[in-house]
Amino acid sequence: MQKGGSVASNVNVLGQVAAFPGRLMRTARVVIRRLAAAPARNRPPAWTDRMTVLAVLAWTGVVLIHPFDAVVVRAVGHSLLPPLVVLRDITNVGKSFAYLMAAFSVALIVSLVEWNRLGRRGRARLALIYSQSVFAFGAIALSGVMANILKLLVGRARPKLLAVYGPDYREALHAGYDFASFPSGHSTTLGAIAAVLTLWFPRWRLPIWAVALVLAFSRCAADAHYPSDVWGGFCFGFLFTLFLARLLARRGAGFRFSHARLLPQLRYAAPSNGKNGMGKVA
Repeated sequence: MQKGGSVASNVNVLGQVAAFPGRLMRTARVVIRRLAAAPARNRPPAWTDRMTVLAVLAWTGVVLIHPFDAVVVRAVGHSLLPPLVVLRDITNVGKSFAYLMAAFSVALIVSLVEWNRLGRRGRARLALIYSQSVFAFGAIALSGVMANILKLLVGRARPKLLAVYGPDYREALHAGYDFASFPSGHSTTLGAIAAVLTLWFPRWRLPIWAVALVLAFSRCAADAHYPSDVWGGFCFGFLFTLFLARLLARRGAGFRFSHARLLPQLRYAAPSNGKNGMGKVA
């Protein structure tokens, strides 16, 4: 009996794995249909006047910080002060790969679950986890791609070339690491992650922002970016992620609007058809 049960279990696992591509394709079709659907007319816009104000303030910060770029980099770039050494050691926490793999893995695992065997509450929880893992992946990946495009268009020389070119030298469309200073890619990732965590845990937004900004500043301690690169990248990643969340909220996917608040809230609902994926949300 034990051997027969083991064989049946193995067959079931193989069946789950074989069925996964089909489930993934169904989920992808549902997501694409949801994003392509026209949003309800009575829902707030994805980009608001307040976000325009925030974008202007962010750019103003870049302009105000810029005159101090060289001074700050010279002061912290090779400093042996313990806090700066620690920041230099942990600067790679801003790399996007680990976060992308984590979000992808969560979505992959949830997709393997037989949703139709769960009750409505269980499906609602899985739908929330799945939608937010896909959202986090999209926010980090898309903001990173756009930041790299901006790097290419701006072509700002990195701090290691400060003695040669100064802090303001640019070569637009110059591919390569040395001329990809603005905006900071690590800081863009950290800004996107800060926005994701703010949407998930709005009551903890101030410590989230503080920790994320300190980690982003590590790029200056590592002599990889100027402060204006860091601030610009962080704000870009944050605002892009907020825009993406509001864009999804307009389509009822993963988020919903709550009155006139800038931050949309998580949408906690189960697929009514019991299928894997986002399905038809109740």
